[in-house]
Amino acid sequence: MMTNPLVKIESHPQSAKRLIGINYEQFITLVALAEQRHKQKQIEIEKNKVRIIASGGGRKPKMSVGDFLMVVPVYNCE
Repeated sequence: MMTNPLVKIESHPQSAKRLIGINYEQFITLVALAEQRHKQKQIEIEKNKVRIIASGGGRKPKMSVGDFLMVVPVYNCE
């Protein structure tokens, strides 16, 4: 079983460049921008959505935005 790459980068920020091709500060900035964009996109979707289930219902995501951003670079390297 592979360890979570996000945990690895957070515990060893100096290895971020080697693992994902950008340094830790750039990765943190990228995560913040992606989270902001995701929230904006969700607000746009909610405006046009016809609700059957109350807001807040349904399954919660298992992966964070940072996890999603880590999937592609790590998957492509292996």
